[in-house]
Amino acid sequence: MRAPAELDDVAVGEDNLKVSKDNLELTRQKLEVGVSDNVEVIQAQQAVADAQLDLINSELAHNVAKLSLARAIGDAEERLPKLMNQQ
Repeated sequence: MRAPAELDDVAVGEDNLKVSKDNLELTRQKLEVGVSDNVEVIQAQQAVADAQLDLINSELAHNVAKLSLARAIGDAEERLPKLMNQQ
């Protein structure tokens, strides 16, 4: 069992974080060769921080959806540990 929408949000969050980190690395490289400035690096760092927060929020929503599913099905106490280990 999975909560499809929330799981998709987690996957998107992971992808966004990877893209943000890649962009930060490229921005740092541009700074090293003098094509960029510190402002762009700081903006890229902020984008990484935002992506990390978005991922955390997506993972939280996914886990809340699992809890809601377990409660709706019944026997949440027994089913929840199994659901929490699934991705």
